[in-house]
Amino acid sequence: MEEKKEYYRGLRTGIISTLVIAVSVFLLFAISNMIKNLGFGFGSTGENESQIEDIYGKGSVDKLKLIQQYIDAYYIEDPDREDVLTGMMKGMITSLKDPYSVYYTSEEYAELMTSTSGSYYGIGVSVTQNLDTGIITIVKVFKTSPAKEAGMKDGDILYAVENKEVTGQDLSSVVAEIKGRKNTKVNVTVLRDGEKIDLSIERREVEMDTVEYKMLDNGVGYLYISEFDGVTTKQVQNAIKDLLSQGMTSIVVDLRDNPGGRLDVVEDIMDMFLPKDKLLMYMEYKSGERKDSYSKTDGLIPDMPMTVLINQNSASASELFTGAIQSYERGTVVGVTSFGKGIVQSIFSLEDGTALKLTTAKYYLPNGQNIHKEGIKPDVVVELPEGVKSCWDLSEEEDNQLQKAISLLTGS
Repeated sequence: MEEKKEYYRGLRTGIISTLVIAVSVFLLFAISNMIKNLGFGFGSTGENESQIEDIYGKGSVDKLKLIQQYIDAYYIEDPDREDVLTGMMKGMITSLKDPYSVYYTSEEYAELMTSTSGSYYGIGVSVTQNLDTGIITIVKVFKTSPAKEAGMKDGDILYAVENKEVTGQDLSSVVAEIKGRKNTKVNVTVLRDGEKIDLSIERREVEMDTVEYKMLDNGVGYLYISEFDGVTTKQVQNAIKDLLSQGMTSIVVDLRDNPGGRLDVVEDIMDMFLPKDKLLMYMEYKSGERKDSYSKTDGLIPDMPMTVLINQNSASASELFTGAIQSYERGTVVGVTSFGKGIVQSIFSLEDGTALKLTTAKYYLPNGQNIHKEGIKPDVVVELPEGVKSCWDLSEEEDNQLQKAISLLTGS
């Protein structure tokens, strides 16, 4: 059991697939101009007020001025102008009611852009977030990690970071806050069986091996991808080549609990499994523009028999991979319905070091399906045994989803 847990090293973070667009724009010019007219020391023009009212309706600027006057006259404390400005910007994005759209302060954005070159300073856990409740759950605690040493367990609910409740907060921001400088400590509170548990965890370097693989019996190769990160393409390529050298004749690709990752990375990996010039996916933008993505090579194993394992936490880029395989009947999908994220975000970096993340496109599978809030239904549905919360708690022999994926390849 312990050997299986060590072999399946969990995902790093539940960060969604994001297209990063570096542009120099002035964030929310409407809100910024409103602030200028509220006496924040930025100056004001009648032209700016007219622009605001064209967008938000007649009287909107006057109402904001009135609210500021009430605050100045009656609020018992002197408000921090920077906090007010940040609150207004965050509030504007929150009003979109899109959990994936976020305004980042300069500090939050700097933390978010922590290098993903292959290692990071953190506590060694994988997390996921329920978009309906906002609850963040620890999916997996890495076996040799600071979190494990501190007593964190799979299934713990992440309640607070540095005494600030994180339920409902942007997952990327929460993950970025947990990370930090080497050998510093982060204080977290988890809920376990209804009890609050405070943990002080040292941040250390956590290796990001996003791929694990091995040969099984009967020429079946096993490839587990925890996340589509910058290091993943090369790791998958090396794994396939090594498995081929060991006599692999069929393959199981395990994407269970894979939260997604970079779009360019998953496209490169899909290339390895499909012939050249196959439509991988396409995106549609607000303008009506459509962008298609095609496979660029003939792949390493474009015809090899394969199965793909998914579960309810397989999301975003992992759904793109699975959807392409299923659309072309390239392999058999096994497990339970995936998460259902069929939208793409773009990050706009701003002049002052802040940033804006917005949902900018829908993506569609090669068969024309958009799986947002629906997920991908497997070809063969296999639930985990009753009472088992995670596939990683099972040995290889006990893992009925894996065993089904193998049997479909071997005919046993």
